[in-house]
Amino acid sequence: MDGNAQDLSGNNFHGTPSGVTSVANRYGVPNSAYYFDVVDDYIDFHLNDILKPNFPITLSIWMKL
Repeated sequence: MDGNAQDLSGNNFHGTPSGVTSVANRYGVPNSAYYFDVVDDYIDFHLNDILKPNFPITLSIWMKL
């Protein structure tokens, strides 16, 4: 991430952040992660059949409590 929810891979899967805050990642790189307050924050991705997972799936996240 580079401070926005734009897809840098070239696949154009851009998101629209709502309520999230851009913060440093676990290595201290600024604007490389998002802070979610677990109340009403999300990143909206437009409907796209390619993004619909075939279940079961694995999801990996880094979080600090």
